[in-house]
Amino acid sequence: MVWGTHAAPLPNPQSIRETWLLLTLLAAMLTGVHYAARLNGPLMLEGLARTVGCPAWADSVRALTGEDWRLLNLLWWATVTITGYLGLPLVWVWVGGLPLRESMGWRIGKTKNHLSIYVGFALIMVLVLGWTTGQSEFLSRYPFYRIPDGVSLWPRFFLWEAFYLVQFIALESLFRGFLLYRLAGTLGSLAVPMAMVPYCMIHWGKPTPEAFASILAGLGLGLMSLRTGSIWPGAVLHVAVALTMDLASLYHQGQLL
Repeated sequence: MVWGTHAAPLPNPQSIRETWLLLTLLAAMLTGVHYAARLNGPLMLEGLARTVGCPAWADSVRALTGEDWRLLNLLWWATVTITGYLGLPLVWVWVGGLPLRESMGWRIGKTKNHLSIYVGFALIMVLVLGWTTGQSEFLSRYPFYRIPDGVSLWPRFFLWEAFYLVQFIALESLFRGFLLYRLAGTLGSLAVPMAMVPYCMIHWGKPTPEAFASILAGLGLGLMSLRTGSIWPGAVLHVAVALTMDLASLYHQGQLL
């Protein structure tokens, strides 16, 4: 069991200082992402294009209207989120000269030994989604990029989904990879609930069942990542759930078929 194989080591001054620094930087990054991702994306991109000397790009962004403007605004949110979630770990790994794949959980690890558990997780999520996806709170929230009646899903919705799903891989890399493994070096298996808390907090404002489910997901996927040394099964599961939620919402709203 994780509890026995990942007992907390004896603390030392260096590991304590690193944990202080890591958690402080994590709080600053998540706060920055929260506010930066909610800025007016097209306006920010226009200003950025003019700053780097690309007035033609800036003018093309300014000219966007309707669905193109809405999509670019959401892509700004996804890009800021991906950059923040991956930026902090990658800089930490680079500065510390740490092995990238092991530090981020970007390896297969012992996944094959625990596939049955992930299948169990998937079956549980199917049951949960079958109950939640038809509720009004869910339908009013998903998908984030809402397609007006009569507007084709291609290509805007597919472009949005690509960015949206990459964002979940970045999320898993941060919370179930880098953060979990760094904390485990000081806290042992207590790193699992420690990493779960900020993960749960980023779900505040989402549908109530989803916010509470993030607690169980954070604990379950965190434990499995600590056992396997890999984020990929959890990332695949997370991406599959997110895609299913969006498609189920479109189906209930009569926009999928």
